[in-house]
Amino acid sequence: MTQEPENDGCGTQMCLEDSHPASPPPLGFPQQPVSSKPEGLDPPNGSGNQPNPQSPEHRNDQDANDTNLPDLPITSLLPEIKLSLNFIKHLKEATLDNSGLSANKIERLRNPARISEADFEANVQFSLGLFQSCRNTSEDMYTKTCAVVQDNVPGAELLTYNAIRTQLANLLGVYPIEHDMCFNSCIAFTGPFKKLANCPLCHEAQKTLSGSPRKTFTTIPLGPQIQAQWSSASSAEDMQY
Repeated sequence: MTQEPENDGCGTQMCLEDSHPASPPPLGFPQQPVSSKPEGLDPPNGSGNQPNPQSPEHRNDQDANDTNLPDLPITSLLPEIKLSLNFIKHLKEATLDNSGLSANKIERLRNPARISEADFEANVQFSLGLFQSCRNTSEDMYTKTCAVVQDNVPGAELLTYNAIRTQLANLLGVYPIEHDMCFNSCIAFTGPFKKLANCPLCHEAQKTLSGSPRKTFTTIPLGPQIQAQWSSASSAEDMQY
């Protein structure tokens, strides 16, 4: 015979518990002992004696420690990256004094002169107008045009191509900077390549046997151009000063 569980409100519960044994307690972190410190004695934010990482004082101390870290050298074992870093170093160290401009030209840049159309003689104004009209042509075209004008206009004395360029540079303070470059246009001998005698790519010599550069390129600095615009009242007004 099968014995029926007692139906007294408790027997059924006891039979269910006997048929399903209790599972072991779950694994986890050990329980922390309950502190015997009375409530109300803990510092605010639960900081205790440790610094609060959210406090302004702690953040300021951490920022100060970060700023005191030494600057680590930036370098690389890859030749391409080393060359790029070397160029960046030269760019950061660039100043007017090592720009290639003479001391007089730098002084002119720092203290530009004021000019007006009255400062130009009639033949200089005529030459400037002709030079401006021929700015997209060759030197030979300017020279031939000057010859035609002087043959047909009595008393016309126009400046030569080199003379008008020198006159413009002296009046405006805009001077070109010449740099040597590779004969095959591989590189310019500036920055890390300044002291090289041969191109590192095609190995062509920088200079001829007589010491003259085989090829050059011209840079017109931006600073003198802006100063030249500022030196005239009309051009300064055009720049909305």
